[in-house]
Amino acid sequence: RYGDCPVWKHRSWLARRDGEPVGYIVTRLWKRDGARLATVMDYLTGSDPKLAEALLSRAIRDAAAHGCDFFHLAAHSGSSGGRAAAVIPGLELSQREQLDRVVGCILPLEDPDDPAHAHLLRVFDSGSWHYTQGDSDFHD
Repeated sequence: RYGDCPVWKHRSWLARRDGEPVGYIVTRLWKRDGARLATVMDYLTGSDPKLAEALLSRAIRDAAAHGCDFFHLAAHSGSSGGRAAAVIPGLELSQREQLDRVVGCILPLEDPDDPAHAHLLRVFDSGSWHYTQGDSDFHD
């Protein structure tokens, strides 16, 4: 999907352990308001903050090599990406960007004891997710 995008240039890395894929990260290199940006569009690291740290560090080095002024990452503080970002030197919360919001609605269920209700509550709990800019195709 990102490799075939005709508008933006994306960079991606696949992490392997014992020859098997265990995670990936995709970044977009672009400009906004005169600044060169690297934005994490998608990543998958499971619950492994060391894997997230390795992939984020690799993407940050690449962004610096391409002259980027800023590195964008939207990660829930409790996620593997959020925990990794907390220990990578130089990453800090932006004073310019507002926190993203997720708007959702649980559809009414006919039976309040339906086990799907508990499942839906987990789905709508923001702690169950990590969000990246690639989760919204607003600009794409």
